[in-house]
Amino acid sequence: VADRSPVPLVYLDRDERYRYANQAYLEQFGLTWDSINGRSLREVLGAEEYSLISPRLARSINGGPITFDRLSPYTKQLRLGSRFVEISYSPHFDEDGKALGVVTSIVDATDQRLAERGQKLQHAVTRILAEETLLSDAAPLFLELIAVELECEVGSLWKTDLAINALRCVESWSASGEEFTTFSEASAKTAFARDVALPGKVWA
Repeated sequence: VADRSPVPLVYLDRDERYRYANQAYLEQFGLTWDSINGRSLREVLGAEEYSLISPRLARSINGGPITFDRLSPYTKQLRLGSRFVEISYSPHFDEDGKALGVVTSIVDATDQRLAERGQKLQHAVTRILAEETLLSDAAPLFLELIAVELECEVGSLWKTDLAINALRCVESWSASGEEFTTFSEASAKTAFARDVALPGKVWA
């Protein structure tokens, strides 16, 4: 049954070594069973990625079920784009209550998370526009809001300049001011005519 499940499933023993992985897991992460059988999670994931999830995994093995969300790093390696995944750890105990291992399931929650983010941003931007009558006052606020929510380091607002029939950057925001000063200054001096470069093509 587990092998036919579309949800990636893994069983790790108490030493965090792979003892089972279904076909969905192997296909999603571009692995083969022979390449991970008996190997530790740290070996397969790498030290950096392992350090991000190991505290929760240890708590689950020694405690109870844990579920959390995160951006999957594996889909980036497979060039499938960043995906939000919901990871669940369910500990497995013997009759005496001794932890034997943990069952891991990984559910793609991207569509749900994006819908929630979109709704949240829509309400927040609507509130800002209702409170600020001038675009020059509102723009920095909603640029920061959108950039932070989407985990971007810089954001710019481009507006149609009817006098020259082109797009101009009217406001920029960045998490680190100095690092993006040159970029912001260049954007402020740049105009895109319709169907010229990516901004102009989007406008067209």
